[in-house]
Amino acid sequence: MFETMVYISSTAKTFEQSEIDVILKSSVKNNLASGITGVLIYGDGGFIQVLEGKGHALDSTYKRILCDPRHSGIMVLYREKVSQRSFPDWGMACHKLVASNSNADLIKLSSSNISKLGITEARAEVAQLLKSFLKINFPHLAA
Repeated sequence: MFETMVYISSTAKTFEQSEIDVILKSSVKNNLASGITGVLIYGDGGFIQVLEGKGHALDSTYKRILCDPRHSGIMVLYREKVSQRSFPDWGMACHKLVASNSNADLIKLSSSNISKLGITEARAEVAQLLKSFLKINFPHLAA
């Protein structure tokens, strides 16, 4: 039995792509060791992350996130037991959304095309949380 957790957090600063790459590299390393999969979406000023794995692994990962000074205002939006993962092949996918991205990049993550991430495989609640994050942070992408 697995669990899925979705949390949001704010950031104290805007991250450059190189900083996001460091976060992703560290996440992939830690998550592979812990059996965690998921997706991280960054928009200027905030993260939303879906984590999947065994309950104890999620607890350890969440404790590490709580201690990470790059996050503030961390809030768990969803946590449930699930029979299978929605992102079984993703050690941690990461998408950065910024206003300067081309429309082609942004459309991949618009709420109307969120299935391009494979999120249609996610529980309906998880997909809705991700769509809401996009809609709130990037209203021009809302379908």
